[in-house]
Amino acid sequence: LAALVSVTLGAFASRMVAPGALYTYAAKGLGPTAGAAAAAAMVLGYGSLGMFALSQTASFGLRAIGVAQPSTLQSCATVIGIGLCVAVVLIRGVRISARVGLITEAVAVAVLLGVVGVLVSRTWSDYDAAQLVAAPGGWSHYLGGVAVAICGLIGFESAATLSVEAKRPLRTIPRAITSSLAVGAVVVLVATIAQAGNVTVLQAVSALGEGDTDALTEVIGASWVLPVVNLGVTASFFACVLASTTALTRMLLSLAREGVVPARLGTTHPRFKTPVIGVVSMVALMATIVVGAVLAGASEDA
Repeated sequence: LAALVSVTLGAFASRMVAPGALYTYAAKGLGPTAGAAAAAAMVLGYGSLGMFALSQTASFGLRAIGVAQPSTLQSCATVIGIGLCVAVVLIRGVRISARVGLITEAVAVAVLLGVVGVLVSRTWSDYDAAQLVAAPGGWSHYLGGVAVAICGLIGFESAATLSVEAKRPLRTIPRAITSSLAVGAVVVLVATIAQAGNVTVLQAVSALGEGDTDALTEVIGASWVLPVVNLGVTASFFACVLASTTALTRMLLSLAREGVVPARLGTTHPRFKTPVIGVVSMVALMATIVVGAVLAGASEDA
């Protein structure tokens, strides 16, 4: 399904340059009503994902430095600090933000593959090949898999929002969409193979989410895994904040230039040529909501 979406996006990205990406594609292909619906869905999706990733970056970042039970002040200060870092990176330009995102996500993927490698090597004798190719147990399982696959859409679709700022965008953007999907597919398939054994990645993630060092050590078989995985998860969520906020601000830039939202959201930095007002306002809004939720006593899962 994700590959079919990728092919469709590539067909548009190889023919037109637009920071609105899916919004512009929908408006061109299906009319203004479909474009407006796509724009609303993208703003809501990017914003929600950005806030979630921001809160999780703060949570796992604190765990990575040994703060398993942070105070409200520590959590709020960390969220604000990460928000400031995100804003600075995004304002400085897409080249810097892309490099930072690539490095942090590369660290996260390396950690994930390392953990999966340990799992596979320790449980190889317990694998059942039939589980790897088993069909879904019912429509609910199939639709659940579809939902997970679609959630990963932002991992490669967001490249289209940078078409105006890319060199040779009609060639670069389709390649970026296809290659990022291919890399993501390999990582997902490797993780899926690891889950076919008795000791699963899901158990390790569950132990990690609860901060259960003993359980994680028992699952993986090594005490050094917890801080390393915390670092990898933090890097992954930080990259997700960068990607979702980049796509959100470029989306708002397109809408502002077309008069759909206030024109100030389309104001660009005189030197870096990035949508500075959109970046500052969106990062501030996301951080404010997350801090408000923390002050209200919301849990990480909520």
